[in-house]
Amino acid sequence: MNQPVQIEGSLIIIPLLNRVQETLLQNIKEELIAILRETFNRSDIQIQTTFVQQPQSRKPYTDQEKLLFLSKKNSAIALLQERLLLEVAY
Repeated sequence: MNQPVQIEGSLIIIPLLNRVQETLLQNIKEELIAILRETFNRSDIQIQTTFVQQPQSRKPYTDQEKLLFLSKKNSAIALLQERLLLEVAY
């Protein structure tokens, strides 16, 4: 998930992106807590979840959007389009 886990005393806060991850974690939560308690010899370890927002990135769909996207990534594409007077065919 590439999300940093926070530890506050005996509380482990796990950031999640969606409800599917929450369901998957709930399926293994008791076993995970038992392993953590045994490994760290602490009977007070608890797990809490929180949801984080990921920026919505929309992929280019139309030919014009694709050209704009690629032009931003590589200025040579925009230069080529300008010098050769190229246009997007519809």
